Amino acid sequence: MGALRSNVRIAVWLEAVSIAAIGVILGVAFGAIHLSYELEVFRRDYAGLTVAYAFPLRLVLLLGVTLVCAALVSALAASETAARNSLVEALAYE
Repeated sequence: MGALRSNVRIAVWLEAVSIAAIGVILGVAFGAIHLSYELEVFRRDYAGLTVAYAFPLRLVLLLGVTLVCAALVSALAASETAARNSLVEALAYE
């Protein structure tokens, strides 16, 4: 309803990238917390045995960029379809 095709494309791209970024952030945060917990349980079960925890920052950055790029690539077809179809037809379908 008054949106330009380029605006529709950008909105779909931003949505995809935002969802991917939030997923990466939450996944890294909860994964690090879970691993820290598991290492503490391991330390308690095997007295005297400690395992050093080193956060894999390079891997997290690489995977984060990869996942955000994959989300953007997967949104290309959806954004093109959304930009070409009329809003009235899309709402009637729903």
